[in-house]
Amino acid sequence: GDTFTKVPVFRFSRYYVNAFAEILIPLDSAIIYGCASAQTQAEADLQPSNNLEWFCEGSDERESEIAKFPTSTCDQNLKLSLVFPNCVDPDDISQYHFGDASEKCPEGMKAIPQFRYGVWYDTKSIAPNGWTGDAPFQLFRGDSLENGYCMHGNFINCGYEDALENMIVKGGGGVNSGQFIAGEHAEALGEAQCQPTDADG
Repeated sequence: GDTFTKVPVFRFSRYYVNAFAEILIPLDSAIIYGCASAQTQAEADLQPSNNLEWFCEGSDERESEIAKFPTSTCDQNLKLSLVFPNCVDPDDISQYHFGDASEKCPEGMKAIPQFRYGVWYDTKSIAPNGWTGDAPFQLFRGDSLENGYCMHGNFINCGYEDALENMIVKGGGGVNSGQFIAGEHAEALGEAQCQPTDADG
């Protein structure tokens, strides 16, 4: 039909892995990753190594096509995982790519902290009876059911340079380290200093 119900986001998480970084993430750099027009795994794979994956939280089962929504009910939340490129051309920051299996970047590129994010969707509240086969969900792109292949993300680096420097020297780089990256604008995790109205300014 033409009537849709928004699936609530249960949790959104973003983090950086800096274990192989050689340089700071360049200021004002922008990365768009994933394929907004993809309707098959092959089309999603035209952006190699983005590791776009949909799966059920708490389950080890995976679809043979990992960029596709699960074909059976999730007992917990539906999770999205997306990994961004970790190599950039310092002379042309519009050019980015992935390192190889040893994390070595293509010639002329340098490794930067790798941005990743995960989103957990509360599908149980929308489809309490579950599903079998194609999932009853559609990404917001105004097209027919496309099974999740077209998911994509963007990253724009508008952070503070001192925090970017601290990100490099902080050490670790573990996905679950939970380290706070301090700088002159904040030394510890705390309440946001802005108000909702600031977003309109």
